[in-house]
Amino acid sequence: MSLHPRTTPVQRASVEIQQACLELMVKHDLTFAEQVGIYAEMLASAAKYARRDERHPNDPDKYGDEA
Repeated sequence: MSLHPRTTPVQRASVEIQQACLELMVKHDLTFAEQVGIYAEMLASAAKYARRDERHPNDPDKYGDEA
């Protein structure tokens, strides 16, 4: 089986992101709930812009819930 060309770079990035997150969690003495809150905010922001692109591919200035 051959791997998709993006598989290895994505896996490397994942490891680097996890390491950076762990370092920041220790540096700032974050609790589990604080970490989850930060990740939730990041995911919500990413989803908001993905939804806009999905719903209005030809009009990037429209909000996701606009008709």
